[in-house]
Amino acid sequence: MSLDIRRTVIEQSFRAGVGHIGSCLSIADVLAALYGGVLRGDGDDDPGRDRFILSKGHAALALYAALHEAGRLDAADLDTYCTDGTVVSSHPDHELGPIELSTGSLGQGLSVDALAASRCP
Repeated sequence: MSLDIRRTVIEQSFRAGVGHIGSCLSIADVLAALYGGVLRGDGDDDPGRDRFILSKGHAALALYAALHEAGRLDAADLDTYCTDGTVVSSHPDHELGPIELSTGSLGQGLSVDALAASRCP
């Protein structure tokens, strides 16, 4: 799966003429492990599912590739990466179902996760 994520990163980045390739390639193994079986849940509507928050927003394309490999983002949507009007942009956008949060400052995910965890029963 990590090889497929890397391949998608290179192909989509080349097609779009944009992308943070180094950031994406460096997280491919982690995303493959998570979306290849570590994260639990039955889709985006499952309130009990595990959530993944990407603080490294520059690696959004790798996240999209992992979501595609996991069957949570179809090829047609992936192929809109960095086109006008897409939610598959160069940084994660929470308008896309599986994305929990649009990134801000790098590392922001830790504080957002801590806040969300404190509100869970």
